[in-house]
Amino acid sequence: MQTKTKVFEVSKICKVLLIVPIILLILSSCQPKSNNQLEEEIAIRISSDSNAVEFSGFNPYILQELKTDSLSNKDWQHYFSVYQKVDEDVQELQKPIPGIYLITKKSVSFKPDTSFVKGRTYLVELYIQNPNPSVLNQIQTKVNPTRPKIIRKELTF
Repeated sequence: MQTKTKVFEVSKICKVLLIVPIILLILSSCQPKSNNQLEEEIAIRISSDSNAVEFSGFNPYILQELKTDSLSNKDWQHYFSVYQKVDEDVQELQKPIPGIYLITKKSVSFKPDTSFVKGRTYLVELYIQNPNPSVLNQIQTKVNPTRPKIIRKELTF
């Protein structure tokens, strides 16, 4: 009888050991979207009149939260930055181009204080953490050394 009980206990342990990896697989599939997936959802493009850079594809809740925030232009630059493209060696030394940030129902746009130069290339950076519908969780500053997730795109006007 003891042998049968031991076999039964071993069988139960084997079943539990098989179920644990399945549960772990299910939980791991529930991870937030990666930066690459976000990059596909968030569009960065030149406006139709070529006077601004537009960021679209955000959750409408995020845009509404951004509208109610009173961020200064300097604060905006920590989230959405536009730089003049230069050699890679000195690109990190570039300061963001100053300008105005506007929020519409579907996008955020950046209009520089001085117009973009036709034929010149600009580097656009968007600093994102994850698609959580909370502004503080959605966007992070580039000074966060732990896990910077930056969407970069070059645009030529």
